[in-house]
Parts: sequence; C-alpha cells; structure tokens
Amino acid sequence: MRTACDTVNVEVGARDDGFVVPSGTVTFLFTDVEGSTRLWAADSDGMSASLRVHDDIVRSSIESLGGYVFSTAGDSFAAAFSLASKAVEATAELQAALANAAWPGPELRVRAGLHLGEAEQRGGDYFGPAVNTAARVSGAGHGGQTLLTDAVRVASRVKGTVDLGLHELRDVEESVHIHQLGEGDFPDLRGAAHDEVPATHIDLPRSWFVVVQPDHPPETVTLTTELTVGRDVGRSAVDGHLALQGDPTVSRLHAVLIPKPTGWCIQATNATNGLFVNGTRLAPGAVHLLAPEDEIRLGERTTLAFHTLVAATDDRSSTQTARSIPDLTPGERRVLLSLCSPVLGGDTFTPPATVQAIATELVVTESAVKQQLGRLYAKFEVDEGTDRRVRLANEALGCGAVRLADLQSLRET
Repeated sequence: MRTACDTVNVEVGARDDGFVVPSGTVTFLFTDVEGSTRLWAADSDGMSASLRVHDDIVRSSIESLGGYVFSTAGDSFAAAFSLASKAVEATAELQAALANAAWPGPELRVRAGLHLGEAEQRGGDYFGPAVNTAARVSGAGHGGQTLLTDAVRVASRVKGTVDLGLHELRDVEESVHIHQLGEGDFPDLRGAAHDEVPATHIDLPRSWFVVVQPDHPPETVTLTTELTVGRDVGRSAVDGHLALQGDPTVSRLHAVLIPKPTGWCIQATNATNGLFVNGTRLAPGAVHLLAPEDEIRLGERTTLAFHTLVAATDDRSSTQTARSIPDLTPGERRVLLSLCSPVLGGDTFTPPATVQAIATELVVTESAVKQQLGRLYAKFEVDEGTDRRVRLANEALGCGAVRLADLQSLRET
C-alpha cells in the first residue's frame, strides 16, 4: 500500500513508441494533492483507492497530450511538455476529470502549477531554475486551482485567465507574474508575498512605439495595457494584439509588451527568428526593461522604436546602461555601418563583415579599412583580443551608434 511517505520516483528509461523527451525550452507541470497527510491519517484504505483513480487521471491526461512524466513522489507528479499550449490543455483536462471523478474514498483536490523555461535534461530528470519555479508556483496554489506564469500564458495564448499580479516565491530570485487558469474563488496564494499592484493595472507615463515594416508606412502605437505582437494570419482583430502584415519572418506570436512597476517591458517567445533589443537577442521567456530609444527587431526587417515621456534611468534590470555615442567622421561611420550590416540577415549569431568584405563594399583598400577600424576600436574602447570586430559591432548596436533603420536604409540604396 502506498503511503504519503513514498520515495521520489524518477521515471528514467526510453519509451518504445519513439517518443522524444522534451528538451531545451520546456513547459513544466507540477501537481500535488491538497491536505493529503490529513486524508491519509483519516482513512488510509480509502485514500489508497482514491489515489489510484487520481494517478490514472493525471497520467493519462499528461501523456495523451504529449507530456512526459519525469518524476512522481507520493501524490505528486512532475511532467514536461514541448508545447506550452499542450501543457495548459492537459492541466485543464485533468482538473476537469478530477472534479467529475467517482471517488472510492475521499475526494481529492489537486493544485497545479505551470512554468516555461530552459532546463538541463539528464538521465530522464530535469535541472535548473525553471524546474524550481514551476514547483514553487504549484505550491502557492490551492486544491482545484491551476496557476501559470506569464511566460506560459504568452507562449500558449490561452484565454480565460485571471491576473493575480506579481508575487515573491521562496527560493525564486525575481518576482513571478502569476495567472489563474479559469474562474473560481480561492484564498490568497500560499507562501507568496504580493506586490499589491496588479501587473496589468499599473499607472505608467505615456509610452508608445513606432512600427516600421517593409512596404508599409510607419505606424505609431500607444501603449495602454499588455500587448502581444505577431504576424497577421488573416484572423479577425483581437483586442490587445498587434498583427503585423509586412514581414512573413515574424512569428504568429513573437513578443509581448508588459507594464510593470519599473516600466514597460518586452518579453521574448519561442519565435523562430528571435527577438532582438539593440542588436542583442533575448532568450525565450526573457524579459527586458525598455528605455527610451530602445530598438526592437522582430523577424528580419520589422522594427519597433520605443518612446516614453520619462528619461532613461540607471535601474535597468535586464541590460546595462548604454555608453554615450562617440563622435564619428563620415568615413568611420561608413565602415561601422558596413561592419554591422550582416545583422539584417536575422541569424542568431550573425558575425560582422570581414575587412575584405567592407573594403569591397566601400571600394577602398583593406589598409584603409584597418585604419578606420583602429580608430573605431579606440573610440568605443574595445580592447585588443579575440573577436574584436564582434565586440565593436555589439558596442555600436548596443549604444545606438548603429540602428537597424540605418542598416535597412543602407540596404535599400
């Protein structure tokens, strides 16, 4: 007979059906039964019978939608999904099935938590902060309640969630933006300190961005509430979503703009062509605190230029404060633009142009290019060493000396 003190079972081993264990960026689901210790003490036989029903429902719901159960402990399950949408669907399915189950013993109410992030997969188990966060999110809930982080909500595009705001969870370094899946009245989250101000109702200064797309005039979009951004796929307009029509390399859901107490932030999704802020690619799920004049690139040729009435501050949690732009001669600027031009290719790790390529493009000698680069290294304080051209390009893009709009104009001339 199983008891509440059963040991953890890490479910290692290959599956015979060709199933591929999720890896890389994974959506994690953690579940456990509320009040199980009390239920075991009150009726151990009945609890054992009910737990068998519970296990069948939870496991079948997870595995029927492509999930991988990688650990069980007593009445708890831990599972991984390659797709956030499937993780949310499986959790909704198991909660509905549990609510309508015929229990041979006590009725079991399950709390569930979902989080998305990168993790190391080894020996059938997972390791990393994303795993810990998912477990803490689950532990903050109540029986019958499903909680999901904002990263899961964005990636899955799930509707019908309740914004519970920002919370401090034990052993999780940063505040976590938590939503509840579906309706239902529950007590305050367990063991979570609330920021008091809901994340979607924050009074921020007037902010907007200018959208530049191929073959479309620039468009100004005023930011008032959370906004998702993605490619137009021919569906009817949806409030809170900006559909871009000019660039097929933009993903259906490419990014989300989020108001937070510190200011407007942009969060990356799993978009194929990535999300770049001032030339630096954000990892899936990463959140960047925007500053005035930040330039965002989606796909290959779509840019968003962020503006706000408030001056930039030094409190930027995701990036370092940019250096001031040095004075450049026309020749230095031409070399710098040519150096950075390959970034428009859209690859994750696009190297800058070689000396030979710059000389060919500008119709000058390689010696002249090297002289200009030497002066640029000095002005941008790029020390000698490996990848010096890469570091120069990163500095130029990061401080705004080279903007994507400049590179686009250069390509079109």
